[in-house]
Amino acid sequence: MENQLKVLILEDSLSDADLIKRLIIKEIKQSEFCLAMNKESFVTALDEFTPDVILSDNSLPNFDASEALNLTRHRSLHIPFILVTGTVSEEFAATIIKQRADDYILKDRITRLPAAILAAIKQKRTERERLETVTRLRENEKKYRELVERVSDCFIALDLNWQFTYVNEKAEELFDKPMSYLLGKNIWAELLEADVDVFKPQYHQSMNELKNHHFKEFSISFNKWIDTTIYPSDTGISVYIKDITAQHESEQNILLLEQKMEDQKLQEQKRTVRAIINAQENERNHLAKELHDNINQILTGAKIYLNLAGNKNETLKELIKYPNELIDMSIKEIRLLCQKMGAPTKDFELNELIEDLIASFKKNNESISIAFEYTVDPEMLSDELKINILRVIQEQVNNIFKYAEAKNISISIKEADNIISITVIDDGKGYDTSVKRTGLGVSNMINRIESFNGKIETVSSIGAGVKTYIQIPVIKD
Repeated sequence: MENQLKVLILEDSLSDADLIKRLIIKEIKQSEFCLAMNKESFVTALDEFTPDVILSDNSLPNFDASEALNLTRHRSLHIPFILVTGTVSEEFAATIIKQRADDYILKDRITRLPAAILAAIKQKRTERERLETVTRLRENEKKYRELVERVSDCFIALDLNWQFTYVNEKAEELFDKPMSYLLGKNIWAELLEADVDVFKPQYHQSMNELKNHHFKEFSISFNKWIDTTIYPSDTGISVYIKDITAQHESEQNILLLEQKMEDQKLQEQKRTVRAIINAQENERNHLAKELHDNINQILTGAKIYLNLAGNKNETLKELIKYPNELIDMSIKEIRLLCQKMGAPTKDFELNELIEDLIASFKKNNESISIAFEYTVDPEMLSDELKINILRVIQEQVNNIFKYAEAKNISISIKEADNIISITVIDDGKGYDTSVKRTGLGVSNMINRIESFNGKIETVSSIGAGVKTYIQIPVIKD
C-alpha cells in the first residue's frame, strides 16, 4: 500500500497482539498499530487513532467483538472489521457476518490475515465510493428527482425500514397508487403475500451483503414479468423495475416455435423412415412373388424334364434321383423364404399372421413352447402398423431361436388407452444390456418402432432371459 496502514487491535493478550503485528509488518511494511484491551480504550482509539482496519478478538472481559462491531457501525464508521480469534462457533461466525463484519480469521490460520485485510480495505473503498456517489446525488435533490423521472423504468427508493422515500411516475403506474400515498408505507404491505415470499429474500440479501442484485420474476401483484435491479447503501436501497412481459412472451413464443419446428422435423424424419420401410416391404413382396411364381416354376419344369428322361432309361433314372431331391429341397426352401419375406398389404388379421409365424418357427424346433396372447380390436390398427408389428415380432422371435437357447417364449399384444403394448419374454441365457447391440435386424426393429412414435425397453442380464417391452401409439386409418 502507498499510504501507511493504521491498524486498531482489540486484544487482551499481548503475545497474540505482537504475533499479529509481526505478521502484518512482514507483508505490509508501512503499518502503524494501536492496541485496545478494553471498551474504554477501544472507544478512545476510534475517535483519536482513526484506524483503517479493526482486528478484534472474540471475547474480552466485559466486552466482546459483537459489541465492538455495533459501536463501530453505530458511529457510521466505514471501517473494515475482522474477527481474529482462537475459537468460534459456526453460529457465532454466521451471526457476526450478518452484523456486517467483513471477515473472521482463526488464529491457527492467521497467515491469511494480511490478504484478508487488503481485500476488506479494497471492498470498503468500493462501498465508500458508491456511498459517496449516492450521497452526492441526494445532496442535489432537484437534479436527482429530474434524473429519475426521466428514467423510462420504474424507480423506487426505500429506507432501512423498507419504507418508500421516493417513487417516480412509472412506479406510481406500476403500483397503481400515487406517490403521496406510497411515501412512508412499507413496501411489503403493498405487495401480495406470494410476491413478498419471492422478493423479500432477494432485497434482504442485497442489503445484508451490500451488493447490487439483479433478478427476473413474475409478479402476481402487478400481473407482469419484471426485471429488478437493486442498489443497496448504508441508508437504504434504490430499485429499478422494468416491465419485460412482452419480451418474456416473445422469448417463450420463439422457444415454442423452435420446439414446434424441431418436432415437425422429427416427424418428417419418421415419415421418411416409414416410407423407406414401406418401399422395402413392397420390394420384399415383389421378390417373394418372383421367387414363388418364376424360380419355383423353372425348378418344377426342370424336375419334370429330368423325370421324363429318367423314365426312358433305368440307368439315367438312378442318376437323376439325387438332383431331384436337391430340386425338391430348393423348392421347399424358396417357399419358406417367400413366407418370411412376403406379407399381405391390406385386409388381413395380424393375430392370424403371427400365429402362422409362430407355427412356422415351431415346426423347425418343436422343443420350444410359445404362448401367444392377442387382445386388440382389428379396427384399431392401420395395415401399415400391422405389417410393422409383424416384422418386429418376427425379428424378436428369430433372434430368440438363433441366440437365446430358450425353452419358453411368451408373446403378448394388448391395447389400452390408445396405446399398443407388446411384450416378448424368454427364459434363455440373456445378455448384458450395457453392451450396445449393433445388428442390422435390431436397428431395423428400433427404426420401425420409433417411426410410429413408439418406444422400446429391454430388461436382461446374463442367465436371466430377456424381457422386451414395446409401446406404440395407435394410428388409425
